[in-house]
Amino acid sequence: MSKFTVPRNTVGRFLRDKRGNPIGLVAAFQGPSGAVTVGWSFTAKADRKLGRINKNRAWQIAYERAAVGTSATLPHALKPLVAEIQDRAARYFRVDEVGVALGDVA
Repeated sequence: MSKFTVPRNTVGRFLRDKRGNPIGLVAAFQGPSGAVTVGWSFTAKADRKLGRINKNRAWQIAYERAAVGTSATLPHALKPLVAEIQDRAARYFRVDEVGVALGDVA
């Protein structure tokens, strides 16, 4: 697997467990057209128990979900972080609205 290079126009934050290990990522990306979308990645339960996460793969999954969209349901643990990243991305990229490519957000 080749190394994924995080695009320059990116804002992201890892969700961490109580021991401080990263278990998920929510990131906002600005495309060439100026549109800003949010994508996410969440570690599998088996890997969370072992405290393992491949940060490079997490960035790649979040980018793909932001670019293409997803039908996967957003994990409940990431919902507060998504709202925080949307606000942060709106300020960082100076846009009025940040699109969310998250599937079921309810």
